[in-house]
Amino acid sequence: PLGCGVLGRSGTPIASWFMNESDLIVAFGASFSNHTGIAPYKPIVQVDRDPAALGRRFVALHERLYGYATDEPWQLEAIRMRAAVPQRRGWSGAPATARAAAQAVKTRPCVFDAAGPVPTPRYRRDDIGAGQTIAGPAIVEDASATIVIPPGASASADDHGHLHIETGVSQ
Repeated sequence: PLGCGVLGRSGTPIASWFMNESDLIVAFGASFSNHTGIAPYKPIVQVDRDPAALGRRFVALHERLYGYATDEPWQLEAIRMRAAVPQRRGWSGAPATARAAAQAVKTRPCVFDAAGPVPTPRYRRDDIGAGQTIAGPAIVEDASATIVIPPGASASADDHGHLHIETGVSQ
């Protein structure tokens, strides 16, 4: 789904259901309380963008790890994340030689920055074969996920069906 509403007591039941059906929840710039309706055993990766919240968490983690924390200023240099989730079912993608290049099923305007809407093609995940590359901006949809490929980035499928997104930013 492209959107299912707000989590929590004031949210929609379908939003909580989708979150509970997921294997991993990654939230950017959102905070959760005990009232979201998400099962407590679900793995959640939260990425704060608020410097004050990052500072509080940094101090708390430093205290827990090293037994003390100071009030010295700090500076965030980089955030790196790598995640691996076992694949539940086989991928239906055929080798690139046996499959035509994926074709967009539709194009819709999407907003990526202050420049305004950009025509953005949408692809079916199962149409992207091994070795094929999709240039951003693009949206890749399947039954359980929506993948946003921003302008300037690209996504390539490997022989196992994994999409590798290149953002152009060095790692």
